[in-house]
Amino acid sequence: MKAIELSQPRLDAFRAATVATPEPQRGEVLIRQRAASLNFVDAVASGNYPGPSFPLIPVADGAGEIVALGEGVTIFGTGDRVVAHAKPRWIGGRPRPYEMTQMRGISLPGSLAEYVALPANSLVPVPAHLSFEAASTLPIAGTTAWNAIRAADVGPGSVVVLLGTGGVSIFTLQLAKAAGATVIITSSSDEKLERARRSAPIISSTTARSPTGTARCSN
Repeated sequence: MKAIELSQPRLDAFRAATVATPEPQRGEVLIRQRAASLNFVDAVASGNYPGPSFPLIPVADGAGEIVALGEGVTIFGTGDRVVAHAKPRWIGGRPRPYEMTQMRGISLPGSLAEYVALPANSLVPVPAHLSFEAASTLPIAGTTAWNAIRAADVGPGSVVVLLGTGGVSIFTLQLAKAAGATVIITSSSDEKLERARRSAPIISSTTARSPTGTARCSN
C-alpha cells in the first residue's frame, strides 16, 4: 500500500513509501483511511514531541471505512464508517504506562497510509451527518473538550471562558452551550468570533465586544 513516512524529526523529511498492507489480527479490523487531521502531537515532524523511532507513518487522528474483519469481531461490519482513538490500546479505566505510550503516529502507524489495522474496541461509528473530514477532527480535540467539561461538572449556571478559537475551544464552546452554560470566548479576529457564534446555533442573545476582541455568548 501507499503511505507517507517521516524519516527524521524534520519538516522536510516526509517521503512517499510503499509498505506492506497490514492484516487484521484477532479483535482487529482493517480500515481504509479516508481523511486525517492535524494536532499538536503531530509536531513530531518538527522534533517537538518526544519518544518516536524513525521512520514512522505520522498523524494520530483519522477516519475511514472498514474493509476487512479479524477473527472474533462482531461489533462492526465491512463498509462501516469509523473513527479511531489516538491511543487504541487504552480502552478504559486508569491508563497503564504501556497503554499511554502506544499512540498512533508516534509508536503505532498513523493515518497517512491507505490502510491501518486497529482494535475494533478502539473505534466508534461516524455519525451519518458527518463527513470523513469532519469526523477525523474528533478524537483528540473533541475528547480533550469533553474531558474538560466533565472534569469541571459544567451545566446550567456555569460560566466557561475559552481562550482563542482553535479546535479545542470550538468543541468546548459547543459542548458547554449544549450543557446550558454561559460561554465567553476570546479572539483578536472579528471574523473568527462570528464563526464561533455560528458554530453554536443555540446561542440566541447579544454579543459584547471589548477592544481586545472578546466576545460573550450567553443563553
